[in-house]
Amino acid sequence: MPSVWIWITIVVLAMLGVWIVLARQRPDIFRVTRSIEIDAPREAIYPMIADLKIMNTWNEFAFRDAEGKGHYKGAAQGVGAMYAFDGRKSGAGIISVTEVTPPQSLVMRLQMTKPMACDNRIDFTLVSDGNGTIVTWAMEGRAPLYAKMIQTVFNMDRMVGRDFETGLKRLKGLAEPERAEPRD
Repeated sequence: MPSVWIWITIVVLAMLGVWIVLARQRPDIFRVTRSIEIDAPREAIYPMIADLKIMNTWNEFAFRDAEGKGHYKGAAQGVGAMYAFDGRKSGAGIISVTEVTPPQSLVMRLQMTKPMACDNRIDFTLVSDGNGTIVTWAMEGRAPLYAKMIQTVFNMDRMVGRDFETGLKRLKGLAEPERAEPRD
């Protein structure tokens, strides 16, 4: 009669096999997208995204790790502008501007080295809508097997999407002109 340890090993291996099968069924590319309507023209909003120093005043990922280190490389904005970061909560990597179409869109490349390596594309699009602008923040990248396994346990769209939503709300607060209170 097989020992208890053999049965435990068989059960663990079976569970691991099921986990791998479930992970392999997930898409090879992930995409997270969030949008917000801002009561300001896109010409006023675009510089707040294009300039990485200004972006980091509203970007949730910069807020997450107040003790993290970061430094800018190259120009403050435009193709080639870069921000390298290293923090306990935000991880380590480099974000660089790769394409600009003022004031409609901006594309960035996010190369992470910690907590795990990734190479993702980040898109910001700004679409005029009446007197305001719809700003969309999207990120997509390849999902290797280990990432798919993690995504079977943690909902990446919910985790990253929540940070996008918080950042976009901060951008809205920064971009919208303050409403003057009528005086008596």
